[in-house]
Amino acid sequence: MAHEITSTDGLVLNQVPAWHGLGTVVASAPTPTEALELAGLNWTVESSPLYALTEDGQRVVVEKHRANIRQNPDGSKSVLGVVGENWKAFQNSELAAFAEALAENDDRVHVESAGSIRGGKKVWFLVRGESFSVRADDVMVPYMCLSNGFDGMTAVRMTPTSVRVVCSNTLHAVIPDGIGSANKETAGFTTSHTGNLMSRLDEAKRALRLYSHAIESSREAMDKLAADEWTSERIQRFLLESYELDFGKIPESPTQGSGRLKAMSAIGSMLERFEREEQIAGATAWNAFNAYSGWLQNDRSIRVADADAREDRRVGLNLFGKNAERTSAAFQRAIRFGA
Repeated sequence: MAHEITSTDGLVLNQVPAWHGLGTVVASAPTPTEALELAGLNWTVESSPLYALTEDGQRVVVEKHRANIRQNPDGSKSVLGVVGENWKAFQNSELAAFAEALAENDDRVHVESAGSIRGGKKVWFLVRGESFSVRADDVMVPYMCLSNGFDGMTAVRMTPTSVRVVCSNTLHAVIPDGIGSANKETAGFTTSHTGNLMSRLDEAKRALRLYSHAIESSREAMDKLAADEWTSERIQRFLLESYELDFGKIPESPTQGSGRLKAMSAIGSMLERFEREEQIAGATAWNAFNAYSGWLQNDRSIRVADADAREDRRVGLNLFGKNAERTSAAFQRAIRFGA
């Protein structure tokens, strides 16, 4: 399937269904342990010797490598990946326990979504923080995505992200990095598949506390952008500069290929977005930033023919790819434009 959710994958979502219509939707956010069962993540991974089959039918052991085998409750099995001999599987139950242990003062960790893709090669728990408003109709919801993989290429990660409820504009790394902090610990937490996962809990909590402090600083920056009225000339200059920094200088002559037409179409889409939101909250720096990031993450064309595959590609770019970096850079650029 284009969305990478196979018949052996599971998904649980809090209240709101996914775009592809799959998964179990629940009325209230579960704990990570509850989500483990609801999302069908109650399987384990075991390490198995790896063999090569020669042309004459002999099995030869592949030294220093092993296969990750998914063991399902019904007894069925499947290969998830090939790893080095020292690679250690962090089980789904361990990731759920790790997510719950992040809570301070006996608080409950709420899961917005949890599941797996590619037959269990990658799993995640998306836990929700307290939402806040830049303006009355403009809500930011901080999330922390805990992800793991058994394909041999994916580390355990704790990645901050946020969703702007008004237009579903995913703003990756704006909250942790948008204030120009040089402390990259605020961008999350990563650990390799060695040792004991719980032994890294204090490090993850420290990153989480830094993230919380960064949210407060970013909230102040967002409020300033929302109160900063810009002229039409400044708005257009911001959009043009943002586009050229990310996608190259716009050709001056219409005869220079399709580059100028493509750029002008993009700027037109950004201005349409800005004008829609201007009716709600005025001609502000915050709306100019969201006009650019909204076009970048939702409107910019992606050269993938299949609609589902195109959506997957877009989500990947927005959360973990180049668009994440471009969004963060645009946020900081908006702050400098208002200085």
